[in-house]
Amino acid sequence: MRDSVRFAAYSFFRCPNPRTGEGEVRTIEQVVAHVADLKRRFGFTTHKIKAGVFHPDYELEVYRAVAAAFPADSLRFDPNAVWSTEQAIRFGQAIEGLRKRYLEDPVYGLNGMRRTREMARVPLATNTVVVNFEQLAANVLSTVAGGPMRYENGAIRVPDGPGLGVKLDRDKLREYSELYRRLGGYPYDQDPGRPGWAPIIPNDRWADPHDTRPVPFPV
Repeated sequence: MRDSVRFAAYSFFRCPNPRTGEGEVRTIEQVVAHVADLKRRFGFTTHKIKAGVFHPDYELEVYRAVAAAFPADSLRFDPNAVWSTEQAIRFGQAIEGLRKRYLEDPVYGLNGMRRTREMARVPLATNTVVVNFEQLAANVLSTVAGGPMRYENGAIRVPDGPGLGVKLDRDKLREYSELYRRLGGYPYDQDPGRPGWAPIIPNDRWADPHDTRPVPFPV
């Protein structure tokens, strides 16, 4: 059907490297610089911001700053369904005039998503209310021999080999299997910077974007 597939840059808030202190993405300036680096390196023209970490008002400032820095590009925003319906509506209405693609999972549940769609003229997307997380397990095993596929102008060429066109690197699979045994599962719902913290939906215990304390990570 096509020879290449376009991709979006994936921007997360990030703690600094515990050894070097580099790589932090916490402030608005750092987010914009990170998106700019991904655009320069890979040619992306669509940028997805993974959020739901800080208060929605702060993350709205982040969205507006990225939109202003890259006016010709389109944006996607995903707060991981931790907002209340009222917060989702307020955010959606605030970005109506900005260049965008969609707002992903602003609130958890079909009713909240439906109400947000009624009140905000922003396309919505979801991966929480119509699919199941068990499907992610199969994806974890899909490790690519020869390294990651290369981006060219923000797109990846469709492989021409049999099946999915990729070959499983069993040495790499063994390496990460041993790493899993040593470190344990991925703490998706935990924050090493806030011991004892657990997520709630909708969230009302936001991380502080001005907190510069180092975060301990297992090595």
